[in-house]
Amino acid sequence: MMESSRTKYSGDKIAFQSDLRVKAVRGDSNMDEYQSTTHTETGQNQTRSMENKNVKKDKETDLRIGTWNVQTLAQCGKLENLKIEMKRMKMNLVGIGEMRWKEKGDIWTGDYRLIHTGSTNGQEGVGLLLDKKLGKLVDSYLQFNTRIIMVRLKTKPTPTVVIQVYMPTSAADDETIETMYENIEETMKYVKGDENLIIMGDWNAVVGEEQNDVVGRFGLGRRNVRGERLIEFCQKHKLILTNTFFKHHKRRRYTWKMPGDIARYQIDFIMVKQRFRNQVKDSRSYPAADVGSDHNLVMMKCNLKFKKLEKKKSNLKKWNVTSLKNQQIQERYKRETDQELEDKNDIEAKWKDIKQTLEKKAEEIVGYKRNDIKKPWITEEIVNLIEERRQAKKDHSENGRQTYSRLKCQIINKCRKAKEMWIEEGCQEVEASMALGKIDIAYKTIKKNFEEVKPTVKNIRNKDEEILIEDGKIADRWKEYLENLYRSYNENVELGIPAASEENNLGDPILRSEFDLAVKLMKNNKTPGVDNINSELIKYAGEKLQDEIYNLTSTIYNTGTVPKDFTQSNIVTLPKTAGADKCENFRTLSLIRTPCFKNSNQNY
Repeated sequence: MMESSRTKYSGDKIAFQSDLRVKAVRGDSNMDEYQSTTHTETGQNQTRSMENKNVKKDKETDLRIGTWNVQTLAQCGKLENLKIEMKRMKMNLVGIGEMRWKEKGDIWTGDYRLIHTGSTNGQEGVGLLLDKKLGKLVDSYLQFNTRIIMVRLKTKPTPTVVIQVYMPTSAADDETIETMYENIEETMKYVKGDENLIIMGDWNAVVGEEQNDVVGRFGLGRRNVRGERLIEFCQKHKLILTNTFFKHHKRRRYTWKMPGDIARYQIDFIMVKQRFRNQVKDSRSYPAADVGSDHNLVMMKCNLKFKKLEKKKSNLKKWNVTSLKNQQIQERYKRETDQELEDKNDIEAKWKDIKQTLEKKAEEIVGYKRNDIKKPWITEEIVNLIEERRQAKKDHSENGRQTYSRLKCQIINKCRKAKEMWIEEGCQEVEASMALGKIDIAYKTIKKNFEEVKPTVKNIRNKDEEILIEDGKIADRWKEYLENLYRSYNENVELGIPAASEENNLGDPILRSEFDLAVKLMKNNKTPGVDNINSELIKYAGEKLQDEIYNLTSTIYNTGTVPKDFTQSNIVTLPKTAGADKCENFRTLSLIRTPCFKNSNQNY
């Protein structure tokens, strides 16, 4: 039992910016062993298992999961630095501590998916950065608060749930720590009993080298009060601290060092359920990895099998309708769509023929829109400086520390200047397009280079204020909300539509000139409905095909019968405020099909 006077020095941070952890473990900091150790390892140090294991497995089956307190991702160039290290270390997923981003979100940044929480004060914040493969295997996620995030992955035979946490610093009292553990347990309620659970992060606790059912033989330091609390939590939920079970030199066990490298401690951990411990092949810290933080990356290698990714049919490719501005392409499209269709009385069959003709000719002539790749602002010089700083980290002399500090400042300045230059070049490109009257290209450039990333908001609450994270339950809640919304609206509206069977109630027929005007007035560059038919595909179609569309429009108007396709629409939800998590706090926009029919009939 530790003396009460040592309770406040429990392995936590007591300084805000420097992450200073003074007296995290009083007395024994193991620095004598660090300083006397050479980089030559004995044969015993090279053998690993759950205590002594290093079984060679097919690398393709290994999943690399890490946790890293990066201190901030708000700094210019820090996210790019993290992605560079993630690629170099061949990591599939890394949990991030102290992101310090203000809003929560779910975004793709290059080939990586970043799901993160937000903090209005610009402090704390956690996230999970996944590679392209894992990013597509995310089943659901929960951004619980600024210190806890959870992601469920589609693995077999059972799903895998990853929880990233960032524990409060030593400035926090015991009540705050207990509240944090309660919040973690509240998050764990979303984990089903048979699911593979991985919990990791900066725990600000030292568990030491005393072995038990939770801590292996290869911990580090002397256990403190926060370490006792962490062990108690692990025992309650049958978890093990993986990076204490593998035999590695102490320089590959410590996860944080005090400024000046006067002491080193193991306070970041990756935990798994005891029943899933055999999946873990190795777990340790990687001091050579560098992102400008005083924490080391902790990475676990494990074996997991992924479910086969099912392609979503709803992800329709966008037509490159801009190509129709080319006179030759426009004339060819008009010529090849200038055809009569087989005469069919059935309105469903008629619409199907029109739709298939438009799609076929669009694929042959118009083509699909290619995604514009955003030009990266980070330069080769910066990438080389990042590598140079990483190498300097290995030099523990005073000269090495000064070199590291100098390179760190140099990278920050270079990143700022490179981004400013990139913005300036983008502005010049916009000005050049505006001078030539190419407004659409100028707008496209602005959107591609300067539009802020709009994070996706997925999780919502049900009527009982419970957070929903599963796609099926979220869809059911939206269905329930929209049905109630439009039911209450329709009950108060009398349309007064006459019966279609009464001939005397029919108005004047739609004239072809009115139809042509409606087609002409359709706006370009508008998002299509679920049929993926853009306005341009109708506007520039041949005369005979437009005749077919006109006849279909007249039939709909005269009979009141519409194709089944026309009763469907895409509903887009837009949050009214940041952090919206209730249906009532979203605007709903309906993307209807085939705008020409709307324009043709809106005059009646």
